[in-house]
Amino acid sequence: MGLSCFAQELPTRKTLTIDLAQTIAQQALATCRADGYKVTIRVVDADNMVKVVLRDDGAFPSSEAVTVLKASTVILTGKDSGPPANVPQGAPPPAAPPGTTYFPGGVAIKVGSQLVGALGISGAPGGDKDAACANAALAKLADRLK
Repeated sequence: MGLSCFAQELPTRKTLTIDLAQTIAQQALATCRADGYKVTIRVVDADNMVKVVLRDDGAFPSSEAVTVLKASTVILTGKDSGPPANVPQGAPPPAAPPGTTYFPGGVAIKVGSQLVGALGISGAPGGDKDAACANAALAKLADRLK
């Protein structure tokens, strides 16, 4: 009996390359600018390690700190950032876990169903607009995320 009977296939993991991260960030910046928003953009990999940060001219200095929370929320939860779904209408949401936020604008970067990173955007007049920029940018690059 050879060792081949004990061999197991190692899991494979797709990774977010620096080239693709830069392309995502530039597309997100162009999308937000087209809507008139001055934002900060953060792209992280699946380990929540920074690949790219872009802060547009005129973006609020505090927007960079918010992108950290938005991207971290995606990596830690596996879901886009935003308010919890199970909060009754009109009730305040519970406190966000440390290092996360309930503000929209953190969007998962996936290849198929595999999370390869996150895109966090902050600075548009509302998290819903940050999220819209992020989703539009990723939609334009969908052919690269296969």
